[in-house]
Parts: sequence; structure tokens; C-alpha cells
Amino acid sequence: MKSIGFITNASYQSGVGYRAYHLAKALKKLGENVAEVAFPADKLPFKPWPGVLGSKSVNWIRWGRTLQSAEYDRYDITNQTLAFLAKRLSPTVVTVHDLIELIDPQDWRATMLNRYLYSGITSADHIITVSEYTKKTLKETYGVSDSVISVIPNSDGDEFYPIEGFAETIGYQELRRDLKLGDAHPIVLFV
Repeated sequence: MKSIGFITNASYQSGVGYRAYHLAKALKKLGENVAEVAFPADKLPFKPWPGVLGSKSVNWIRWGRTLQSAEYDRYDITNQTLAFLAKRLSPTVVTVHDLIELIDPQDWRATMLNRYLYSGITSADHIITVSEYTKKTLKETYGVSDSVISVIPNSDGDEFYPIEGFAETIGYQELRRDLKLGDAHPIVLFV
């Protein structure tokens, strides 16, 4: 059976980590041999540095240097901040959620570090983006071909489901009344 080295650096409580967790869970359910290859801190082969500017990213780089290609049949890198690993691991799929840290960095001092972290994007065998906008930005920034990019939007987990009879609840009826919405007006929740 082929194995997937599933590489993530986000906790399951974060948006990126939530997606990675559910993706790994779904792949396992489909019968894939998925091995979670790391982060959080208790799985690292060294003591992480404290959380000062860029240290979390530097820890990823230190940890990434310990990985060797061929331990798995393929690698799924679940976050663009780990894309640098695609330069030494093969074959790889890298998921790019956004390029904001390159386009509009939160801290100018981290610009060079961000460039390094994202540097393996063009080395990936395939790239997944979560939106058409991210795909467009990726093509403009790196000149990546359409043939190696798939757009797969984020979705929800099993815990999100329609509530049976919700339209008949008092709360729903009060909401429609307060918003002055008739029966023909749909409600879209944007978070």
C-alpha cells in the first residue's frame, strides 16, 4: 500500500489545521495509508525555540531539515508556509491558502523569511489552491502553469449539518421578523 506523508504545522483548532485534520481523516477513511509527519511541538526531534519574531518559522525550517525524501510514497504539504519542504521531498502536493505574507506582510522584518518559506511552491509536483483568487495570485507571482494547479475550496466538517425543523423554530421566525424578511428572501450567513 502506498503511504502519504501528511505534513502540517497548524493545530487542529486553527483554520488551516482544521482543514488538514479533516483531510487526513477523510483520506484514512478512503483506505489511504496516511502518516502524520509532524508539528506539534511534542513531536519535534528538538526543543522548540520560544515564540519570538519568526522563531516558529525557524523551528519549521530546523524540523524540515530532519525530513528525508523516500520515507513515504508521496507528501501532502498542507500549508504554503511549509512549501520550502517541496525542494527536498518528492513527489509533493502543496496546498496554498493565500500569498498574503508575500504580497502584504504583517511585519516587514519577516519578508526574507517568508520568501524562503514559500520558496518551494514552484518545486511542487502539484499545487492545490482554496480559491480562484489564490490561483490567479499564484500564477501572477510565480508564473505557475494551470496544468499543475487545482482549485479545491475549503468545506466544512461532519459537525456542521442542517438542523431539522430549524425554519419552524421561534428563534428563526424572530430573526426573519427583526430583519423584515419575507418568506421569499433567503438568508446567507457570512463569517
